[in-house]
Amino acid sequence: MKFTVTDDLTNKIVGHIRLSAWQLRAAEDEPAFISAFIESETTLSQTAHKGYYPNNQYSFDGVDFNEIEHTRPTLSKEPRDLLVTLVKQLLDAGYSLPLHVDFIRNKKQARDLIDQAAGRARMRFVSQGLLIDQEYLIAEQEAKEWIAAGSDVNNVPETLDSWVAASGMTETAAASNITSTSAQFRGAIKSIRRIRLTGKKAVTDASLETFKAIAQTYINQLDAL
Repeated sequence: MKFTVTDDLTNKIVGHIRLSAWQLRAAEDEPAFISAFIESETTLSQTAHKGYYPNNQYSFDGVDFNEIEHTRPTLSKEPRDLLVTLVKQLLDAGYSLPLHVDFIRNKKQARDLIDQAAGRARMRFVSQGLLIDQEYLIAEQEAKEWIAAGSDVNNVPETLDSWVAASGMTETAAASNITSTSAQFRGAIKSIRRIRLTGKKAVTDASLETFKAIAQTYINQLDAL
């Protein structure tokens, strides 16, 4: 049981007192015990009110507790600028955070950001999830082997059979779909690799004044894929 203590002269909240459950259970006369407890914890000019009212959230008008309305301060900076400042402070304090182009400090970080952009680009060409690209490659291999072996509908590999069931295609159509999709995926991977390696080389060769802008150019190319 918690009580908020106010000053009778100023009506200010001056403290809080707490009466534990085990103390109440031990009391033979609960109201009398509470009254004695409050008297022992307060002065003659103070009053204890049942309930917990923090003085940073409530004021007391002599009768009731009233919640204080907090006005949100006006931001002097745009949210993005505030985030940039905060992240820089965290980095200076030694915290390890995901890289962002606004916080690049050296060429290694710029190259790492290009690698991250390439990873995002690769993931856009496959379904979400870990190792999905490996699943695609296995399906491609089995589909090609099945076609090369004569496309026997009585001996369909598991990855092809599952795509037949999921897509409603025939075995032949599903195998063709897998191989064509894989070809597109491989083409995208090659393009991503070319941009990634070219971009990292450009950052390495750039001056300290230009490497950030150059990194951003290649990141934009990868994000546009």
